[in-house]
Amino acid sequence: MRTVTLTLKAEPPVPAEAEQLIPDVVAGKTAEEVRRLPLLVGNRRETVGDWFDVVVDEAEAAAPDLLLRGDLARFKRLGEGMSRGAMVVEGRVGFHAGARMSGGSLTIAGDAGDFLGAHMAGGRLVVHGDAGHYVAAAYRGEKTGMKGGTIVVTGSVGQMVGARMRRGLVYVQGDAGDVAGYNMKGGTVVVGGAPAARVGARMVRGTVAVLGGEPLELLPTFSYACTYAPTFWRVVHHELARVGHAPRVGPGVTFRRYCGDVNEGGRGEVLAAQPG
Repeated sequence: MRTVTLTLKAEPPVPAEAEQLIPDVVAGKTAEEVRRLPLLVGNRRETVGDWFDVVVDEAEAAAPDLLLRGDLARFKRLGEGMSRGAMVVEGRVGFHAGARMSGGSLTIAGDAGDFLGAHMAGGRLVVHGDAGHYVAAAYRGEKTGMKGGTIVVTGSVGQMVGARMRRGLVYVQGDAGDVAGYNMKGGTVVVGGAPAARVGARMVRGTVAVLGGEPLELLPTFSYACTYAPTFWRVVHHELARVGHAPRVGPGVTFRRYCGDVNEGGRGEVLAAQPG
């Protein structure tokens, strides 16, 4: 197995478009070929070698296909469109990390910017830190966001996590900003802490599960339905435990179920974990 290691030489003065930096593109290339890959830094066309030291070597089976080191907060679209392999970033990343992923795994050891995993269709994305707004969401003008895969954020996230998502699983271990699950059409968003205002606004379908319990600031278009222990939570709990991020509440926890948004048909649900 070969690992491509990119070590940042210096932080660029302006944001850089780095969608070329995915396992799909670097696989099988020599160090010199990787250095020649294009990067758009501001409005200037430059190369990977202008900004990174590049090493290609044989590695252990558990090593990633692509390893990036450094503070990459000004590098946007890292991991965008990847469909296979393993990619690890040891540092912060910019906007759109993991957007449109369809397979493979992307691990970020630092904070992430806005639109993390936007339009993701498959694979696994893990952030060991906080993430910005619009995690797993749809871009402006698009009707459907995340369509599959798993996103785990060990910290907190900003506004509109899961906005317009259709399928998939998002687990935020910390808190979430306003309007978590906005206009969801399916899938599951789990918030380990507390979400802010207007959870599930304009939900069509899908589930927002809040492990931090109540009170929740719900719109009047949501109504209490029942208190129960849903079977599906056992499945979600098992899947998160399988990828090494078991929730702090057990698989048999009881939830209060609220149905809504009635303005959109009332088929979505917000679940609030109960103590005990």
